[in-house]
Amino acid sequence: MNNYNSMAKFSLSVFLVLLLHSALHAQPFFPKDPVGEKPADSWNFLPNQGQVFDLGGAYRGDVNFMSVSTFPTLFMMKNNRIAVVIPELDTANAQNSVVHRIDVSFVGPQALAPTPALYQPNTHRYNFFEQNTPQGVTGVQGGKTVLYENMYDKIDLHITSNKWGPKLYIVVRPGGDPNDIELLCQGQDSLKVDVDGYLKLYFDTKFIKLTQGLAYQQEGEDSNC
Repeated sequence: MNNYNSMAKFSLSVFLVLLLHSALHAQPFFPKDPVGEKPADSWNFLPNQGQVFDLGGAYRGDVNFMSVSTFPTLFMMKNNRIAVVIPELDTANAQNSVVHRIDVSFVGPQALAPTPALYQPNTHRYNFFEQNTPQGVTGVQGGKTVLYENMYDKIDLHITSNKWGPKLYIVVRPGGDPNDIELLCQGQDSLKVDVDGYLKLYFDTKFIKLTQGLAYQQEGEDSNC
């Protein structure tokens, strides 16, 4: 199975929202989904309360939030970085199992370093009793959306989902400049933009893709796609 097209694992949907009225930003602004999708119940993001360790057993304090029971796993990190982790398990020989990681970061001279926050909490509680947490990390509550507010000046990043996987909203508030936005991808073997405008990041014999961004303006509860 060496055909890239047969091996796609998931995609990230990307939306660019231009907000028209600054008065709407008295509190964090959550854009209206252009197709009316709600966050998926199967995608929950949890704060790192001591349960995140790397493969070498080192605690990862640079991880703010993680997805749980998802494929792939997302880690929302400091400095506008999202780590996409995809395991390949060899059930016959565990030593042949590998873990792929691709980082997607928002960078550039205008990039800021906000601390992300969790919104839209759910009622679930998660307990972690694992190799690196034998005493347990318990009662961890998740949410549906992670927000990097002022990722750039007056530009926010929202990470949420639909039933197919994760979604990114880049919200440009009045006074924000979309030209400030720069995207850096690391960890892939190669990348390209295909004929449909999708950004594909290849690793081994597989790829992940970021769908072509959809830009729309929103005023109040109405949107103009």
